[in-house]
Amino acid sequence: MYCQLIINKTSRNIDRKFTYKIPSSLEDYIMPGMRVLVDFNNQELEGMVVSKIEKSDISDDKIKYIKQVIDSIPIVTEEIMVLIDWIREEYVCRYIDAAKLFYPPSNSWDINYYVKIKDEKYKDSSKIYNILKSKDKSLSIKDLFIEFKSLEFLKDLYKLQEEGIVSINTIDKSQKETKFVRIINVEDSIENYNIRSNAHKQKDIIAYLLDKRTAEQHKLMKSTNSSLNSLRSLQDKKIIEIIEKENIGNLEKKDKIKESNINLNTEQEKALKSVLQKDNQFNLIHGVTGSGKTEIYMNIIERNIKVNKKIIMLFPEISLTNHMINRFTKRFGNRVAVIHSRMNSKKRYEEWNKINKGYKDVIIGARSALFTPVRNLGAIIIDEEHDDSYNSSITPKYKTIDIAEKLSQITGCKLILGSATPSINSYYKSKKNLYNLIEIKKRINDVKLPETLVIDMKKELDEGNKNIFSRKLYDEIKNTLDKKQQVILFLNKRGYSSFVSCRSCGYVVKCDRCDVSMTYHSSINKLICHYCGNTKKVDNKCPSCGSKYFKTFGVGTQRIEKVTKKMFPDKNIDRMDFDTVTKKGAQERIYKELANGKTDILIGTQMLAKGIHFPNVTLVGIISADITINLPFYTASEKSFQLITQVSGRAGRGSKSGKVILQTYEPNHYSIKYAIDNNYKEFFKQEVNLRKEFKYPPYIKILYINTKSKNENDLKEFNTKKYQKIIEKLKVLIENGYIKVYKPVPKGIYKVNNEYQIDTIIKTRSDKTKEIKKILRKTYFNKSYKNISVSIEIDPNTIS
Repeated sequence: MYCQLIINKTSRNIDRKFTYKIPSSLEDYIMPGMRVLVDFNNQELEGMVVSKIEKSDISDDKIKYIKQVIDSIPIVTEEIMVLIDWIREEYVCRYIDAAKLFYPPSNSWDINYYVKIKDEKYKDSSKIYNILKSKDKSLSIKDLFIEFKSLEFLKDLYKLQEEGIVSINTIDKSQKETKFVRIINVEDSIENYNIRSNAHKQKDIIAYLLDKRTAEQHKLMKSTNSSLNSLRSLQDKKIIEIIEKENIGNLEKKDKIKESNINLNTEQEKALKSVLQKDNQFNLIHGVTGSGKTEIYMNIIERNIKVNKKIIMLFPEISLTNHMINRFTKRFGNRVAVIHSRMNSKKRYEEWNKINKGYKDVIIGARSALFTPVRNLGAIIIDEEHDDSYNSSITPKYKTIDIAEKLSQITGCKLILGSATPSINSYYKSKKNLYNLIEIKKRINDVKLPETLVIDMKKELDEGNKNIFSRKLYDEIKNTLDKKQQVILFLNKRGYSSFVSCRSCGYVVKCDRCDVSMTYHSSINKLICHYCGNTKKVDNKCPSCGSKYFKTFGVGTQRIEKVTKKMFPDKNIDRMDFDTVTKKGAQERIYKELANGKTDILIGTQMLAKGIHFPNVTLVGIISADITINLPFYTASEKSFQLITQVSGRAGRGSKSGKVILQTYEPNHYSIKYAIDNNYKEFFKQEVNLRKEFKYPPYIKILYINTKSKNENDLKEFNTKKYQKIIEKLKVLIENGYIKVYKPVPKGIYKVNNEYQIDTIIKTRSDKTKEIKKILRKTYFNKSYKNISVSIEIDPNTIS
């Protein structure tokens, strides 16, 4: 018997399946999805078994044997193995890049699985159950393998687990386990033990254990003020034993679901029924801000739990606040697991472990939660589905929604996307009847959407107002604060100013490692590069010409904070951007102080657009709507519409009416006009017409090839050669007008962290994408390159 496996090594040269021979003793044990150790080029490396095969074209004398099995059971299911293959092909990445998405957070090799009986009243005939009953109700997977001689029993085992008859538990030996001390030689009194008269601590330990019988080691030592030496002395005398046991507490006893005190309104009920209809596998909920989408999600979750199904619930990373998580734990108790990047590796592993055991029904997290070991999946819910944080910026450069859609196809679970501003791609799919579109047009309790006023800043300037704030915005802030209500001021640019420049010679301070201007941060009185983190001191004179007219230009959140504090000195003003939330708990503190009414004005970036709900916030001021509009991306108008709509939706979410003041130099731009009217449909029509005319997604596919190197000449030469090869291999497709290949060009920001970047863009008809990907893999990834890195992204949201 042989197996094919992928090697855990990041080299393009070995991105294929390798054949190894399975020792006869392991033929029935090894299964796809298990990790093994093998000899590869005289190195002991880890590999993942992809498939088992009966025959091999390679002669036996040239095939090496598997040396060791790492896992007791597969760490991924057969369904996930299918998904791994799909991810590799879809995103033109390596096998191991796709597989590692699903690895346990600790990546431990020493995970032991054991099975124990949960329902001792089970009466149906089951060989597994009968074996467990005869073996003290608990056995390891390896022990069961010895009984069955193969791993075919796993399917029946998972069925028993789903029915609540048995539980599958894991112990990771790399994690510190809870040690217990148990008395094994029980006498009537301490005097009956052969203990020295002056061994007082040993006597204290025995007295404690005669009462408790078993105790956690650290609690026992603390209670008796004893040392480990005293314990070991008693262990040597066979009076006690020290055992290691996983402390799982009451995890197997799941909390009851609490009844909601919120009754769904007519639109919410209609949405819920539509999602639950059998034929509606892919669903898009387009609900205005404050329409109660979260309550719909909770009802979907509850329905799935009642039929023993599990749910993955995704949020953008920044929306995963304690406030949001608490809403779910309050309803579903200890059934909820949370996974996100702010957790340390130990905590992430603990949550992964509980999910793998089946203890958790609701997995809440950012995009990484999609890759947790959830069996019996009933639904995947993705809130704020339009958010860019669902797209990976590192290899593999995947799109969470695409993977969720594929996982839904493989497992048969439902996919529910939700947003007040759906991505153009998702809404386009709904128009093509690929998604079931569900619309919610009203806020809960018929709360009105905020009134929006557009201020033309060109007129303000013409009339002599050179302030950051328009006169109308200043007046509205003052009126709102006088009514003891709260204000949010939004500017999607952190720092104090955009750049520092010389008015005499035009010199702009740029990062030494990146081809980009540095941003001034007043809090530390330094210039910071927002691409590599490099810092510089601020000079009083121009380094180029020595002029004293060397000042800051542009506006950032720090400057808005300074100006606001000067205008309203007696008010509590806070700021929320990347710079202020880096410390643990900082984001929660900001939210808490706003919720408690301590903060009068909160200034921030796009973090403020992520689903926060504060009823006393009645005014939102958008300082400059032009920043996003003028970005050099084909998605700029879409992002502008989404940001304006989302941040505007923070106003007037309670019983008090809300107002939005939007400042702009382009009041007639269609993304602004449709956003202030909350008219997504008309915005969508105009946006897709433009994309169709200029050939952008969703009408075509874009393959974006990014190359990087610290050696500029090598990079240019590499791209010239590869471009010529692509043109040659794609000649027929180009001549027939199916695709267009653009010449390699320097990236908008040519140098980042001392690496130069050159991009090649290919636009193609969707039906030719698969063919082109194969050619790109052979052209770019036929081998590894010493000084050049290559990555490919499909339909990137930003091209610059």
